[in-house]
Amino acid sequence: MLRTAALLLALGATALLPAAATAAPSVSVFPLLTSGAQPGAIAAAGDGTLWFTEPAKNKVGQVTTDGVVAERPTWGSRFTDVAIDPTLGGMWFADEGDHGFTIGYAFAGAFLGSGGLGVTPTAVAPTPAGDVWFTEPSLNQIGKFT
Repeated sequence: MLRTAALLLALGATALLPAAATAAPSVSVFPLLTSGAQPGAIAAAGDGTLWFTEPAKNKVGQVTTDGVVAERPTWGSRFTDVAIDPTLGGMWFADEGDHGFTIGYAFAGAFLGSGGLGVTPTAVAPTPAGDVWFTEPSLNQIGKFT
């Protein structure tokens, strides 16, 4: 609650805050290892790390809450989204590159890839049932990978 209140305070949303929430927020930034990576989507994994996409450099990154950054190459793809897997606790990545529906999966610090399903997603949403839903704006549709 305190962090949410601090963020709202920083954004100027003081009317939404309880009277006791007056602490000023702090911001920490962590430089990436690759110049020009242009980080995109980010999501928190169950182990406390955060995964993010680097579509400009065909990489995904991982950062600990202490700011330790690691980067891993993809297979020449432009990953655009990352989402938490509610079943296994890993992370799914969406690729809207030229290789069709390419997904990446990260679990326990390892990065696994699979691909080539003939669609080009920009966002993914895994479900507890094990399906992965995706958006495909170029064709004005959503889909489900099972």
